[in-house]
Amino acid sequence: MNSWWFRMKPRSILRTIEWFPYFAALEGKNWNLKDEYKKSKNTKQPINIIRREYIYNAHKEGLKLSYDEFMSGEYDEVDVESAARNDKISFEFFGFGYVDNKNIVKVTDIGKLIVNKKMNDEFLLKQLLKLQFPSPIVKKKYKGNHVFAMEILIEVFKHFKYLTQLEIGLLFGCMDIKEVDITIEAIKKFRNKYNNLTNKLKTKDVMKIYKDILKNTYPKIKNKPMTYIDYADAFIRALTYTGLFLTRGRGIYTKLYIPEHSKVKIKLLQEKYKFIYNNERNLDLYMKYFGSPYNIILPWDNKEDRKIIVNNKMKNYKNIIKQEKQINKEFFIKNLPEIEKLIQSKEYKKLVIADEKLSESLLNINEQIFIQSLSKRRSSRKEIINKFEDINKGNEDMAALWLEVNTWKSLVAINGKHKVKRNFKIEEDLTPKSFAPGGGNTPDMEVYFNGFIIIPEVSLMSGVRQWEHEGSSVIDHVLKFIEEYKEKDVYGIFISKKMNVRLIWQFFILNKESWIGRNVPVIPITIEQYVDVISHIYIYELDINIFIELISKINKNALNVSNYMEWEVNINNIIKEWKNENTTNNKILKHQHK
Repeated sequence: MNSWWFRMKPRSILRTIEWFPYFAALEGKNWNLKDEYKKSKNTKQPINIIRREYIYNAHKEGLKLSYDEFMSGEYDEVDVESAARNDKISFEFFGFGYVDNKNIVKVTDIGKLIVNKKMNDEFLLKQLLKLQFPSPIVKKKYKGNHVFAMEILIEVFKHFKYLTQLEIGLLFGCMDIKEVDITIEAIKKFRNKYNNLTNKLKTKDVMKIYKDILKNTYPKIKNKPMTYIDYADAFIRALTYTGLFLTRGRGIYTKLYIPEHSKVKIKLLQEKYKFIYNNERNLDLYMKYFGSPYNIILPWDNKEDRKIIVNNKMKNYKNIIKQEKQINKEFFIKNLPEIEKLIQSKEYKKLVIADEKLSESLLNINEQIFIQSLSKRRSSRKEIINKFEDINKGNEDMAALWLEVNTWKSLVAINGKHKVKRNFKIEEDLTPKSFAPGGGNTPDMEVYFNGFIIIPEVSLMSGVRQWEHEGSSVIDHVLKFIEEYKEKDVYGIFISKKMNVRLIWQFFILNKESWIGRNVPVIPITIEQYVDVISHIYIYELDINIFIELISKINKNALNVSNYMEWEVNINNIIKEWKNENTTNNKILKHQHK
C-alpha cells in the first residue's frame, strides 16, 4: 500500500448517512442470501434477496419498477446489486455498520445514533479522527508504519491558512506522520509554481504542475493522479460536516480553510489530541471500537481546554462589539455579567453553558450586522448568486442546508423595510449548521412587509417524493398564516430545482380556490427563475415591494388561465415582462457599495 485513500461512492457523506437506516433495518440478516430460482437478466446470476431489499428501499426514487418486479431480476438492464456492494463499503469505511465474517449485517453504536437521528458534527469528527490505515476494514496489506488521515491533515494545517483540492490530493502519498515534512514541501513547491503562472485559470497548466509534483514526491504510488483529486473532493466534503472547516471556490480551485470560530479547537487538536493506532485484527472487536462514539475524548471535553475556548470566544466577541459599535451603538453581549460569572466556574457544565450563551450572542450580533450592513454590499450579493448557482449545478455538498440559508440571505439583501424571520439553525458565522434538525411544523422562513406576508419554502426533492413530502406541508404553512393574519395578504413561494407536475397542478388549483372557501396562493418557482429575479433586483436596486408585485402577478395569472400547464409556461413570460417594466422605467443606478 503506497498511499491511503478516502471513500468516494457516494461523494457526499450526507448521502451515506441518509441511506444507512435502510442498511440498519437488515441487521441480523444474511447479506449474501440468494434466491436460486430467480436470476438477473443482466448478470445471469441468482438474485441476492437482502441486497435488493436494501436497494429498493434506499434508492427507490430512481426505480420505476414495483417491488415484485424489482425483486424478480427479470427487468435488470444493469447490475443493480453493485450499488448495494458500494454502499456497504461506505458504511464500513465510516464505522456505521458492517457485514461480519459469517455474512451477517451488523450495526455499530454510531450507526444506531444515525438510525435514531442523533448524529451530529462531533460524532462525525470522532469517526474521522479514528480513521486509520491499515485496519480490518481497509483490506490492504501494509508493511511497517500506519497513518491517520486527520493526523496528517491537521499537521499540514500548522503551515498553511488554507489547502486547495489539489494540495489535499498530495496528502494521500504520506504514509508516515514522521515524513509529513516531505508532503509539506511538496505543497509549498506546488503553490510557488502555481503563483508563478501567468494564467492561473488555465487548468491544463495547473494540472501539469500537480501531476509532476505528485510523481516526483511519491514515485512509488500507482494510482492515476486524478484518483487522488477525487479522494480529496470526498475528504473535503466530509470535513465540512465536522463543523470545523469551510470551503470557498469550485472544482480544483476549491479551498478548505478553518473559520474563526474553529481555530481554537483545531489548535487544541494539533497540540493535545493523541492518535493511538489500534492493531486489533479481529473484525468484530475492531468494529466495536471503531463504531463507538464514546471511546475517544476530544480536547475540549475537559474543563481546562473548554475554558480556553470560552475565554478566546469572549475576547473575539468584545473585539467585534467594539468594531461594530459604529454601525449600531446598541450592540452588546447578551447576559455578559452572567456569562463572565459562568466562565470563572470550576464546573465543566457551567463552562459549556457559557460557551453556548456566547455562541448565541455572537450569532445574534453577526446576524444584525449582516441585516443592517453587509447584505446590501455588492460582494455579499455576488456571493449569494454564486451560491445559488453552485446549488443548482450540484457543486455544493450541503445543498439542502445552504438552499435555506442562502434564500434567507437573498431576501434580507433586497432593499426595503421588510423583516425576514428564519426558522432554522445556523452557525455563528451565518453558515449552515451540520446535521441541523428540521424546524418541525414551521415554514423555512417568513417575510413581513406592511400588509403582506410571504412564506418561502425551499426543497431539493424531486419527482413523486416532492409532491408527497412538500405538497401538504407547504399548503398547511401558508394556510396557518392566512387564518392567523386575516387582515394581511399572504403568499407562499415554493423554490426548487424542478417542479413535480402534480405539485404544480395542486398549486394551480389552490391559487383559485380551496376547501376553506378562499384561495391559498402558493407560487412555484425554480432556483434558476429565482436567481434571475433577485439578480435583476440587485442590479437595479429594486425594493421588496417590487418583488411582491411579481408574486402577485403570478398569482393573478392562475385566475386568468384554464389549466396548470399554461400557468407554468406563463411564469417565465411574467418574469420577463416584470423585468422589462422594471428596466425601462428605471435607470441603472450607480452602485455606491462599501
